Amino acid sequence: EGGIEALTGSAGSVMFMHCNLLHASAGNVTPWPRTIVYINANSVNNQPTNLRRAEYHCNRDFSPLQPLQDDCLIHP
Repeated sequence: EGGIEALTGSAGSVMFMHCNLLHASAGNVTPWPRTIVYINANSVNNQPTNLRRAEYHCNRDFSPLQPLQDDCLIHP
């Protein structure tokens, strides 16, 4: 129905997707390391009900994110 898409990119590429999207990743067959960073953001109203997972998998700090200034990443 929706098809399958193979996402590829050059070194340093970033891909954003919904965390409920079915996905897979083949093993790294290159001699260079591949770093994967997972960041999931949820509404504070959608707190986990099962806290048996490790802290690095399921953070217990449910305080809302605070906005920063638009230029917060610009170095003088």
